[in-house]
Amino acid sequence: MLKIKEYVSEELCNPAAAANVLSIITKRIRELAKFPLMGAPLSSIIDFETGYRFRNIIKILLSFKSIPGLLDKPYRYW
Repeated sequence: MLKIKEYVSEELCNPAAAANVLSIITKRIRELAKFPLMGAPLSSIIDFETGYRFRNIIKILLSFKSIPGLLDKPYRYW
């Protein structure tokens, strides 16, 4: 995420947009902690099962694998 912030801030000369992009990405990741099956199965766009899901976030593709029971205990991410 630091590379994304650096790119938007420095290469695109827009520090405010960089902060906004990171805020949106962080929000979407936190949503996954609450709803780990959110997003579409990767197998919906490829021809085999992987167990992974994906979700588009502001032209950034987030891929992840939900592991049952992993988030049963309270956990602080940030």
